[in-house]
Amino acid sequence: MKPNFLIFNLVLSLCVFLFPPAFSAPSCPMDLDYVLRIPWNTSECRGYNNPNNTTQISSNSSSPTTGRSRCCQTLLSLYGISLSQHLKKTSLFQLPDLPTSVSCLQDFQTKLTSLSLPPSLTSLCFDPLQFVISPNICASVQSTQDWVKKLGPSTALDSSCKTDLTDLTSCDACVAAGFQVQTDLIGIDGNKSHSTDCFYFAVLYAAGIVNEFGPESIGAVSCIFGLSISSRREVIWEKRKWGLGRDGLLQLLFGNAEFCNEVEIISNLKHRNLVPLRGCCVTENGCPGESERYLVYDYMPNGNLDDHLLPVGESGNSPLTWPQRKNIIMDVAKGLAYLHYGVKPAIYHRDIKATNILLDSDMRARVADFGLAKQSQEGQSHLTTRVAGTHGYLAPEYASTDS
Repeated sequence: MKPNFLIFNLVLSLCVFLFPPAFSAPSCPMDLDYVLRIPWNTSECRGYNNPNNTTQISSNSSSPTTGRSRCCQTLLSLYGISLSQHLKKTSLFQLPDLPTSVSCLQDFQTKLTSLSLPPSLTSLCFDPLQFVISPNICASVQSTQDWVKKLGPSTALDSSCKTDLTDLTSCDACVAAGFQVQTDLIGIDGNKSHSTDCFYFAVLYAAGIVNEFGPESIGAVSCIFGLSISSRREVIWEKRKWGLGRDGLLQLLFGNAEFCNEVEIISNLKHRNLVPLRGCCVTENGCPGESERYLVYDYMPNGNLDDHLLPVGESGNSPLTWPQRKNIIMDVAKGLAYLHYGVKPAIYHRDIKATNILLDSDMRARVADFGLAKQSQEGQSHLTTRVAGTHGYLAPEYASTDS
């Protein structure tokens, strides 16, 4: 029996060697360690672990609105960093097969779990198939070769998304280029249901191929992927409501119509020396005619010019150097010149003062507070006819004649 037993073991060993298991899970080709390095805002996903909600967020889904969906959208953007790196390395916009996609999502979840986030976020948010390469996603684009074949060797992204995108003006230009390329791809594809997929491909291309600082740079993460970076990216909100404004502003009934007009004006302004609008909100208080209105801007860490005009002992700020003063004056002049001559119809700010001149991290000036902005006669409407301003800053002849 002993020889037979030895022969059996030998045959079994040969079988194992010659016929390995039919399937072994592939390793993920993407490095996901950046999930732990980048100081992204995890608050949207903390404490969320609802197994009864099975809705998944994919790259071709509608814009999310619920807390769950906001978390999934954040994770989709975060995961896109690795996909853009993979694009740069392999020229492929997505992963080669389903097992690889499953493996990468498992690795992604491992990183999230190590940040004390719920252990099933990726399974709640994503279908692994959505990250598998397919010709039926956006204009049949699967690789950078397909991209060039469809769009040519250069697109709006190549000229607008290459530089440091922590600069707000550069970021705005890059985002606009992304929408332009999305429009071009949809025109080629002919299927508007692929719109979000095409924008996602534009995002991956801008971060992975175009931007010279790479997908993990603060500019790419915050601008291209739209992730909130707690250490660098901040916004500030301004509350607008009925009644008296600050700093002795004339009493101004600022209704929803005027507010919407302001939002419309600001949203179309893009200049290095203007504070860009990031969002807005109108809430009803329940009382007739009462509502609260909010404008959301990028936070300017050096405050306003008025903070730097006071003596050092009162403000705590160092006095401005002469080069800084010159730069601030020039920045304000450039911003106003853009309002007067760079847009049609022209816009008159009507309330330029030190507290409305904000200073960014580089002490460059940005003109703010367009609550009193007025379009020129060419674009005059019944919404912008009220005389308004701050005593001491408003021209007396304008206050009396509205011209």
